[in-house]
Amino acid sequence: MDRKKRFFMKFAMGGANFLANLVGVAFVQVVSTRVERPLPDFVWGNPLVALLDTLFSPMAFVFIAVATIIYEKPIRRYLDADFHRTPVAEPLAEQARRRLLNEPYVTMALDLSMWGLAALTFGLLFWHTGAGATAVQRAVFNSLSVGLITIMVAFFLQEHVLRKHLAPVLFPAGGLSAVPGARRIRIATRLTGLLLASNLLPLVSILMLFFRIRSTHPDPQTAIGIMGASILTYTSCSSPPALSWRSSSAAT
Repeated sequence: MDRKKRFFMKFAMGGANFLANLVGVAFVQVVSTRVERPLPDFVWGNPLVALLDTLFSPMAFVFIAVATIIYEKPIRRYLDADFHRTPVAEPLAEQARRRLLNEPYVTMALDLSMWGLAALTFGLLFWHTGAGATAVQRAVFNSLSVGLITIMVAFFLQEHVLRKHLAPVLFPAGGLSAVPGARRIRIATRLTGLLLASNLLPLVSILMLFFRIRSTHPDPQTAIGIMGASILTYTSCSSPPALSWRSSSAAT
């Protein structure tokens, strides 16, 4: 293992999760630009709203990154020892292997809790500022949508990185199923994730989108046009991500 490969493996799992968060934010942003009407100016004129809009997403990404670095510490120590060809103590090897196998689930919990906090924070904040029920629903729906999309993308990306790159190094003799305290990514788990990602999540999102468009655009012709554009976006979304919560939830 050379230095480049070691560097890649030390940051691959965290990088996959970072990419998943960007994908979730970008996707919701693009849909929002096609569906949402801008919130009243007095909402963004509120100093607390403006402050949280500026700081929340960067702080969320930093928190997840720091938590991931701390969690992956035994894995990094194992990779360093393997690179320098020094013996790895069995307790460290077992801890590193267990944490690697559990990381996709830990990552999903971190991401979903962070975007759930965003839904709660901005929902309550918009309610407090008198932005109205539509703005509160938008905050909750968009934040949870980012969270659900993120955990689905992160699960499959990290599972791929784990299986193709890290498992051959940390499990040179196999035996992934023999690690005590580790959750296995079984075939049934992959199939369930695939079903949620490719069927249930898009279906629920489109249904929620329909009810939101109908409530905010009473003209049937306008609503049909926006709905068509939104469904097209769902199937072919590709836009640069924005880290501002405001641009991902209430873009004009």
